[in-house]
Amino acid sequence: AAVVMVGSPLLLGLLGSVEPVSRYQIMGVTFAVLAFLFMLGPIVALPEKDLVDAPTPSSLPLLQSVVATLRAPGMGWYLAGTIAFWFGFNAVASGVPYFVTVLMGQDVSFGGAALTATFVVTGIFFPVVNRLALRIGKRRTMMASSFTLAVVMMLFPLMRGPVSGLLILGLAGIPIAALMAIPNAMLADLAHAQAKRTGENNEAMFFGAQAFLMKVNLGVSAAALAALLPLGMSVEHPLGVQLVGPVAAVTMLLSVFAYWRYREPSAQ
Repeated sequence: AAVVMVGSPLLLGLLGSVEPVSRYQIMGVTFAVLAFLFMLGPIVALPEKDLVDAPTPSSLPLLQSVVATLRAPGMGWYLAGTIAFWFGFNAVASGVPYFVTVLMGQDVSFGGAALTATFVVTGIFFPVVNRLALRIGKRRTMMASSFTLAVVMMLFPLMRGPVSGLLILGLAGIPIAALMAIPNAMLADLAHAQAKRTGENNEAMFFGAQAFLMKVNLGVSAAALAALLPLGMSVEHPLGVQLVGPVAAVTMLLSVFAYWRYREPSAQ
């Protein structure tokens, strides 16, 4: 995430002399190739059969397995909370070029520096989030992080220049550390609990269902951003860009509610 989000605006800046459409096409193809190489790495390099015992396959047909996964205790509220959290994050991450050019008054290439501030803070707070999750539980940590990010997103309309922009985006890195670290661990807990209940191993279906919904979520959040921008996306009329943060904050509050309703497997 950091490589793409920080690197893409930097690459766009380096391609400043290229026609705009071609610039974005080159950027997209470059990171697609990079992603392919990274994804190819574990497929080629990891001796999976030597590392993992073959699990007992699920006896359910595909469709029934999907339904059983989505109906697993806690799965619905977990997905609602996590998808709402990612929706807000995706909308803001996609909006960074507009925050940089419209609200901060900088060139689009400054987006790399802005997101670097976010991810540096995220990296610093990984150990803090880990300790907090061990102390108060993953669910409460995600509730606190969702609420914190909602508060930070409400500050987005206050961006005036690079200093305030870097400060606000840096603050966003604190709850984003929880988003990057905890949800997959929560999902693993749910999958393990379901395997103990049913005696069948279908952990891959849990992660597959989440991945599919996340891809849908990414498209919807991008569409929401596109719907806001016509309200104003220039320095003289910035309303659409200013509203991205508060609108995303609403989804953060929905995430807080969903995590509040969620019950960890040990409490079910």
